[in-house]
Amino acid sequence: MSKNTFMDYSAAKDWILAEKDFSTELLGKCEAVMCQGNGYMGLRCATEEQYLGEQRNLFVAGTFNKFDENEVTELPNAADVLNLTLRINGQRFDLTQGKILTYHR
Repeated sequence: MSKNTFMDYSAAKDWILAEKDFSTELLGKCEAVMCQGNGYMGLRCATEEQYLGEQRNLFVAGTFNKFDENEVTELPNAADVLNLTLRINGQRFDLTQGKILTYHR
């Protein structure tokens, strides 16, 4: 694993990708690389808790958002199915606060 990527591709031949360290600077990369889809729906794999700079998206194939003929066609976002507000002893959980002892996603 390269220290500057935070991604572990060593098991990619087994279709396993892993994130070994959490970094808010690499949220977009991990969301895109770990996306899940089945040909009909595509889910950008954001963390359950929200962070600044993330891009939460769930797309449904065959749906398009176009107001008029002069507008660019875009995929509309479906409902965010991952977002959770986690609280521990009343405090909102946030990986950017405190000390992370171990992390694997």
